Amino acid sequence: MPEKLEEVLTGERLAALERTLDLLVKLDEMGVLETVGDVLEPDTLRYLFKYLMHPGLLKVADRLDVILDALGRVDYEAVNKNIDLVNKALKSVPEEAEPVGLGGLLGALRDPDVQRGLGFLVAFLKALGKSLAEEKEPGKA
Repeated sequence: MPEKLEEVLTGERLAALERTLDLLVKLDEMGVLETVGDVLEPDTLRYLFKYLMHPGLLKVADRLDVILDALGRVDYEAVNKNIDLVNKALKSVPEEAEPVGLGGLLGALRDPDVQRGLGFLVAFLKALGKSLAEEKEPGKA
């Protein structure tokens, strides 16, 4: 037998219901309810579940703590500065570069741009080698 509304809505339940309704109004004002409604559309759900069940995403989720730790140690300023350089260089590389033999390599070393690029790579490799040595034997590099 159904209970009367007054019996169901005790003071504690009525206060909780009022807070819930206030929260729903705020979510609606922020556009969240509309977004949730859009997400619950069958086509959107199919799309989301397709990717949520992707083995790659499951693997990432399983190792999220390691990934977040690694991302927390990234020097984003250095990455941002150098990624722009890499992108610019990649855009200027021909789709099919000509093969270069030893003679061509020696000739390319006279090019100031090649010298700068090689200097960057040598400096990077030196820093990488130093880091590797410090990792193997801390304090010895």
